[in-house]
Amino acid sequence: MRNWIVLLLFTMLIVSCETEGFDVVPKEAVFETNLVVDGVEINMQAGANGYVMETGFDENILGSFDYYSEFSSTEPGDQELNFYFDDLPALNSIEEIKSNINSNLSYALNFTGTEGIMLVPDLSDVTGAYQSEWSVGSLDFTNNDNTLIPLPLLRDIKNIPVQYNLEVSNGFKATMNGSFNYDLTESCNAIVQTTFDQSNIYFGLTAFTQSPLQINWSNGESTSTATYSASAEQVTVDVISQNCDLSFSLDLTDSASLPAQIGYETIFTLGPATSFDGPGLVLEFIDSDGTTYRSDYGQQDAASTFMIDTVEEYQINSSGSKTVIIKGSISCKAFSLDSNSFKVIQAENIKIGLAYQG
Repeated sequence: MRNWIVLLLFTMLIVSCETEGFDVVPKEAVFETNLVVDGVEINMQAGANGYVMETGFDENILGSFDYYSEFSSTEPGDQELNFYFDDLPALNSIEEIKSNINSNLSYALNFTGTEGIMLVPDLSDVTGAYQSEWSVGSLDFTNNDNTLIPLPLLRDIKNIPVQYNLEVSNGFKATMNGSFNYDLTESCNAIVQTTFDQSNIYFGLTAFTQSPLQINWSNGESTSTATYSASAEQVTVDVISQNCDLSFSLDLTDSASLPAQIGYETIFTLGPATSFDGPGLVLEFIDSDGTTYRSDYGQQDAASTFMIDTVEEYQINSSGSKTVIIKGSISCKAFSLDSNSFKVIQAENIKIGLAYQG
């Protein structure tokens, strides 16, 4: 009996020593990729070194579905690799997955650095030194008079918020807010023209490309023109229309500091990817500095391939969706947002999970 107890304690110590300080990983990882980025090998294995495999799908504003499979990491500074299968129908069986996600699926082209909505403030009557700042969604652009809302930001966001702040050395301050609809088919331009005399300041909303559904000035007027006292310190107006909402807030130190007109225009820029080209695959690589490179930020060449070897049923994920394991290989270029730099990405024997409707 005593010998049995000693043997049991010895066995427990061996097991403890074997596992302490290591991630428990199956002998053959379920999800992994041996990635080569610009010649540097990177191993990503779900369950090891902080990596996890996440997969799911969402209906996009076009009514089709976008599917994702992501090697994300809980460790700061780790590289990440994500697969997006965009603009596909609902996938209800392995046969439907194989017919839509296969080696014939091309890399999607969403953006080549020039497509989107250009925001151009009207500064023709601003004579003094000034500071300006744009805020587009979660992005900030300081002292950049013309800025681009890139097409990738617009594709799956129904309304994207925009703010422009202007501060002139003579004391004039303006805050202009906008919300732009993805379905916009024409530019939303709004200019507020101003004139003043010793008693009043007169405002007129002009250059609005659509018929406003509603105009609300802070003095209660609801037409395209409004009159304020020359002693007014702040003027605001909200404009609501079908595809874009705009608001202006003007801080006045004295009427002489007010420009003859203020506002901004939106201009659609043209390029080879003026609209989403799908269905298709998008590969996203995030480096250790947090910089994102995507295959849809630039044109691929003949060396870019996506090969599927097998699609196998797996198990129900934590969200209750059916999943499959996709095995294959990839080779492509992943570009920076401005399309000026890229990384060559290659991987053999990748194994990723993909959730589907079932």
